[in-house]
Amino acid sequence: MSGAGFAVERSSAPAANRRPRAVRRALTIGALWAIVGGNTAVIIWLWVHGGNVSEHLTTGELLTSLAGHTDWTIAIAWSPAGSDDIASASLDQTLRQWNASTGNQTAIFQAHTNLVYSVRWSPDFKKLASASLDGSVIIWDAATAKVLRMFPHPGDYAYEAEWSPSGARLAAAFLYGPIRVWDSETGQLLQELNGHDSRVNTVAFSPDGRRLISGSDDRTVKIWDLESGEVLQTLRGHTWVVESVLWWWEGWQDRVASASLDGTIKIWDPNTGTLLHDLVGHSAEILSIRLSPDHSRLASGGFDGTVRIWDSSTGALLQTIQQPSAWTFCAAWSEDGSKIATASVDRMIRIWDVASEQLLDTLVGHVGYVYQTDWSPDDSVVSSSEDVTIRLWSPRP
Repeated sequence: MSGAGFAVERSSAPAANRRPRAVRRALTIGALWAIVGGNTAVIIWLWVHGGNVSEHLTTGELLTSLAGHTDWTIAIAWSPAGSDDIASASLDQTLRQWNASTGNQTAIFQAHTNLVYSVRWSPDFKKLASASLDGSVIIWDAATAKVLRMFPHPGDYAYEAEWSPSGARLAAAFLYGPIRVWDSETGQLLQELNGHDSRVNTVAFSPDGRRLISGSDDRTVKIWDLESGEVLQTLRGHTWVVESVLWWWEGWQDRVASASLDGTIKIWDPNTGTLLHDLVGHSAEILSIRLSPDHSRLASGGFDGTVRIWDSSTGALLQTIQQPSAWTFCAAWSEDGSKIATASVDRMIRIWDVASEQLLDTLVGHVGYVYQTDWSPDDSVVSSSEDVTIRLWSPRP
């Protein structure tokens, strides 16, 4: 794979560590897929969708395209409601910011020296946080693209950086080192959380920001006290890698969920460590889990080609959506919780009505596997693919 100005040393990181999150989930048991095509300019495509063709396929009109990245885009993140800004992270070692309405690249963020694995907007949407396989986590000023704080850890690989709900803290997961938590304003290292026996794949803050949940290759989930750095609970029960964790309030009660490559989702009481519900139904590895906007349901997808909708309070299976092809990399809720967008191995994004399980729209255009999809506040859908494109769609209502 080549690209203008591309300087990542390919042998500097294990192949598994170069994959975007959905790819790493899916290919933990496989090899890195070849990237399609020789043109490595990343393009954001905006489409408007009209009439149907056979089997609900819809042909889109290309409105504009944005080029800038010189290699595969790994992560995308929407800015707040009412804004058209999108942030992207790439194998080309940069973050970029785009205005989807004008088609302009509005900023380029340069400081990493290896591929950038994740990007997150701060809760006030004034800053960005990025994690890279150069071992560093960086906080950026979104308006100026300047580095505000850099936390380097040479020889390690940073997978994920997550903001606390208030934005006061930033936590990051690493391949070799402990989970680290910083004060996002002062840059002070607040905690190094040691306890997992293997790679930490995912972290999330509690809604009050006082605790942290983590999932690991060691098949456990841990609940951490961020004041003391102590492990409050170690949740055991998964029989394979834990790849996703969620934390929410159900009324005034804490609930957490963990999803594993063992094909199960587990809902726990993080205060007592009690397993409340074991969500069994998938016949293969789970690659995606998302909480609905009102926290009442969970959506999961994976290798078995189904998207399953679960009651987050009772653990009951509410709906099963059967994808036309296997391998659902991502299943994302619309802002109102009425629809699901799925990203699939067959290069398509599908829009589903959750209540009826009916296929509403099929978005066609990518020429590589689609690994990530999400909804904008105005009900547009953004997707990223191994074909080195990001695309923004306006699905049929």
